[in-house]
Amino acid sequence: MYWHQCADKDWLRDGVNINFFHASTSIKKKRQNKIKRVFNDVGVEFEDEEDMKNMVLDYFHQLFSESPNSSDFVTNHMAPCISAAMNSTLLSPFQDEEF
Repeated sequence: MYWHQCADKDWLRDGVNINFFHASTSIKKKRQNKIKRVFNDVGVEFEDEEDMKNMVLDYFHQLFSESPNSSDFVTNHMAPCISAAMNSTLLSPFQDEEF
């Protein structure tokens, strides 16, 4: 709805110019869809693009590392999708007729 209103406003001001409207909205979106700063765990602010990239990479490396705490964090937030009966079937030894 917002973009439709902007189009109507621009038509009244500039006349019907679809190319101009699309170009101007693309520029506006690019300006709005940018992360300008991030904060680490202790509240320190980072605005430099390289610092932000390193902080995000470190966060996800730590989140998905092999440490027990990180895997517990991920699995605790997942809904179980295998029942106990399904799990026992999956863990049972292979049968000759399965090959």
